[in-house]
Amino acid sequence: MNRGFTLLELVVVLAIMSMIAGVAIARLKEPYCIARLGDVTSRIEHLDLQARAYAERFARDVRLIYDLDKNTAYVESGDTGHQELFRLILPSGVLLDRMRTCDQQMENGRFALDLSAAGQSSSYAVRLSAGEGRCRWLFFAGVTGQVSEVAGQDDITKLFEMLRPPRHDAR
Repeated sequence: MNRGFTLLELVVVLAIMSMIAGVAIARLKEPYCIARLGDVTSRIEHLDLQARAYAERFARDVRLIYDLDKNTAYVESGDTGHQELFRLILPSGVLLDRMRTCDQQMENGRFALDLSAAGQSSSYAVRLSAGEGRCRWLFFAGVTGQVSEVAGQDDITKLFEMLRPPRHDAR
């Protein structure tokens, strides 16, 4: 008597295992993307904090640069030579896709933010995207450096409108 598996039995087992693996991958993808987005969020916050701390500690102007095309962010000294101090390369799957200030909005190119020797800058916002509608806006208050996570584009627009000085109509 032969004690083995037939080819049909092996194919059925492999098909069932493939379906189970597919379901497992689909269920783990969402938490993985959320975790990766959270990790990048904390890295961006830390880079801003490092830039402000460096400026204050050494009483030097620094520049925080977000390169939307290369998906990187870095800090360089504001004095001669523009020496790079810190660099953050975002991992694949998370994009740095928008920047906002009171005066401008960018979706590509290089955004340079000047920080004073006191570690202060103008307020700005960064949007991180992890695909399939997973986006996160980070709003950085210029004077304090406090970071807030903001729900969407409309909320960012409202924050920047509140920061604009009131207009005085000449009558």
